[in-house]
Amino acid sequence: YTKGTEEIDDWTVELSLKLLEQDADICKMCLGAADVSDAESPTGYLRVKPRDTFNDTDYIDNVTWVGRWMGSTDPVIIVIYNALNIQGLNWTMEDKKETITELKFTAHFLDPDTNDEVPFDIFYPKKGV
Repeated sequence: YTKGTEEIDDWTVELSLKLLEQDADICKMCLGAADVSDAESPTGYLRVKPRDTFNDTDYIDNVTWVGRWMGSTDPVIIVIYNALNIQGLNWTMEDKKETITELKFTAHFLDPDTNDEVPFDIFYPKKGV
């Protein structure tokens, strides 16, 4: 290895979360490639119809996590761009317990030909400000 000759070929940036809230839009996010409509649905229902291809509209412009490190009062902010849940539908269901939706969003470069802009940011508070 020679200093200055290393290249970053790839970034894998993921943000995992667990949700107690359930609705058709969250189900669509879990599936990644799906549409939500009331077409061909029983009255009072929405249909979540999976697809076998991704559309540009399936990507979420950004998913942002805001939290604090233990002992700090200033938030740390992590933003991933062009986010997509690619692990599929993952529900944990147990008798007499809330159903938990698990999502793992993966950031994606905007343009495969120009991967100049890394698809995430981390905003860390300055100390003493």
